[in-house]
Amino acid sequence: MEIYRSIGEPDSLYGCGGGRMLQPLARIRTYEHEATWGKALVTYDLEMSLPPSTRQAGIIEALQNLGLCHTLSTYLKGVEHENTEWSAELEEIRYQAAWRNMQW
Repeated sequence: MEIYRSIGEPDSLYGCGGGRMLQPLARIRTYEHEATWGKALVTYDLEMSLPPSTRQAGIIEALQNLGLCHTLSTYLKGVEHENTEWSAELEEIRYQAAWRNMQW
């Protein structure tokens, strides 16, 4: 599914079963593919079976794409306070969010 999603063909995701949305991550990837960031954000927030770093990265990406800069900044402060160790993926997203919010 990841391969079809990465080629940029809008219908390829549905051809490989993305429209069924039985698995939580498949459902989220479909929402991201369709750029329905509100649905992706809610699903990331509710889906506790995902690894914490995947959930956090997804929430951050959804907040960025929704243009919720202040909410993103507040969320990042909470995540930073909660987790002293950042994964490499979250560290990159954190720097990118700070750059976009002009927080040096």
